[in-house]
Amino acid sequence: MNKSIKKVKSCAGFTLIELLIYISISTAAILVFTSFMVDVTKSAARAKSTKEVQQNARLLLERLTQDIRTARSIDSAGVNQIVLFDASNIKVQYCLTDTDKIVHYLKGEGDCFISTSELSSDQVRVTKLDFQQNSGTVKVDLTVQQKNQNPSTSEKSQISLSSTIVPRSSIY
Repeated sequence: MNKSIKKVKSCAGFTLIELLIYISISTAAILVFTSFMVDVTKSAARAKSTKEVQQNARLLLERLTQDIRTARSIDSAGVNQIVLFDASNIKVQYCLTDTDKIVHYLKGEGDCFISTSELSSDQVRVTKLDFQQNSGTVKVDLTVQQKNQNPSTSEKSQISLSSTIVPRSSIY
C-alpha cells in the first residue's frame, strides 16, 4: 500500500522549480510582446504625424500654385502674405498668422487676418510662408511641422517645400 501512495504523490502537482521556470519564461515572453507593442504604437503615431504634415504641405503648395498660376495679376507678395487677383478680377489673399501659425485664405475684400477660411489643419504649424516675386515668377517657400510642442527630436515631423511658379498672365 505504501508503494501506491508514493506513486500517486510523485505524479501530483508541479515542483517549485518547475513553477519558477514557467513564471520566468512567461514573464520574459510578456515583456518581449509588450515592448514590441509599444514600438509598433510609437511607429504608428510617428507615421500618422508625418502623413498629416506632408498632406498639409502638399495641399497648401498645390492650392497656392493653382491660384498663382491662374492669377490675372499679383498685387503684393512678401513674407507670410500674398495678394492677387484671379481670372474674374476678384481679390484673393493668403496669409500666415503669427499667433496660431495657420494659413488663412480670403476671397474678396476684407482683412485676411480677421475673416478667413483656414487652409492648414489645427494639427500642424506652418513655420514659414515666404513669397518672392521676381521678373514674372513667384517663388514660394513653405515649412510645415507637427503642432506638438515638446516631441523628442526623433519624433518631430517637418517638411520644407519650395516652388517657383510662372503665372499664365505673364506668359501671354
